Amino acid sequence: LPSSSSRMSVQRYFIPVRATSMRGISSRLSTRATPPSGSSGGQCSSHVVVRRGGARPRRRFSDGGSRLVCSSSSSSSSTDNKDSTEESSSASAESEADAWRGVNVDDIQDMEPRSPPYGLVAGVGAVGAVETLYLTAVKVGLLGSLACPTNGCESVVASDWGALFGVPLPLFGFACYSAVAALGYAGLQAKANEDESESSSSSSSSSSDESIKNILLPLSVTMAGASTYLMYALFAKLGGDCPYCLASAALSFTLAASTVSGFQARELMSGAKATISTLAFILPIAILGVANLDSEPIVKDISLPYRPVPVETESSELAVEVAQKLSAAHARFYGAFWCSHCADQKQFFGKDAFTKIDYVECFPNGYESKLKGPMAPACNGNVDNGYPQWVIEDGPGGKPLRLSPGEKSISELEGILKRNNLW
Repeated sequence: LPSSSSRMSVQRYFIPVRATSMRGISSRLSTRATPPSGSSGGQCSSHVVVRRGGARPRRRFSDGGSRLVCSSSSSSSSTDNKDSTEESSSASAESEADAWRGVNVDDIQDMEPRSPPYGLVAGVGAVGAVETLYLTAVKVGLLGSLACPTNGCESVVASDWGALFGVPLPLFGFACYSAVAALGYAGLQAKANEDESESSSSSSSSSSDESIKNILLPLSVTMAGASTYLMYALFAKLGGDCPYCLASAALSFTLAASTVSGFQARELMSGAKATISTLAFILPIAILGVANLDSEPIVKDISLPYRPVPVETESSELAVEVAQKLSAAHARFYGAFWCSHCADQKQFFGKDAFTKIDYVECFPNGYESKLKGPMAPACNGNVDNGYPQWVIEDGPGGKPLRLSPGEKSISELEGILKRNNLW
């Protein structure tokens, strides 16, 4: 506050405002108040002087008058010049007050630019890119069977919903996730440049940030729309048994939510962004829906007669030794004749070694989808949610050791036996 000798009582609020904070109110805030003539060291360039509620910024004088003011380092002036100085600056100050009429503290704070959490966006995009690249490699035959804790992954990937216009659907996902990861990294760089050299490059960094956000918004919303349709197809048509599909959907929705958090509500409700976001969400649903009009669902009545799977490979010395150790520990291999992973597990051992394995067929009478089996009584309570299922009865401390569902290589089984002192 000015010193008591100036006989002034000041009531005002100061809000620090950077150049980037003024976007959207440039026309209203383009006129800066200038210090009254006769004051020294006026400070109107780095602070907006406003009154809460949008009232005109004023300073109350002892004579009952009020005028727009700037912060001034001058604390006193001569008694002879004070009244004339105030009168000469009054007209100028009052005209400059019009530039601030209606400006509200909360409005300025609401216009502070936001940015999405670019680190999270880049990380989620990278994880999604790795997942979809792996699924694409399996889909086109570059890799073998799909590693999945359940039996539904391969059937979903191989279904009609696994491709769009002849192109593997995971390949579209890889392209989108890669673009998102690149945009997230670019956003991190733009924010780092702004922090390092705010005074000289904040405007260009802010422009880059806006460009990245405006690309990221429709892209992430498009991915969320595609995931919405694919979740419908997964549970209504494909049986809902695909952890990779669920993970990809979770990543897409996380990206959309993270991107939206980088916008003010008034920005999202603006005509252009609202229209683009709506179309971006609806368009992939429409495209996927039309492309899969004739696609056959996986969920239907299935009747499979029992057919034993022959073991045709030759056994290695290690496979024979591991089979002997598993037999000594009273290990059981629970499987199903229709399970491709179970067939692979048998081939890992080979003909000679597999004869030493205690194998339990869970569907010896065939499989009926309506009856969900029926499953053999020996398998009830011993199979979690997938095949093959290994249970080593003489586990550590004499307690059964249940392995996670899924095929295990010979070296994996060897390591499990050694770690549990069963070798």
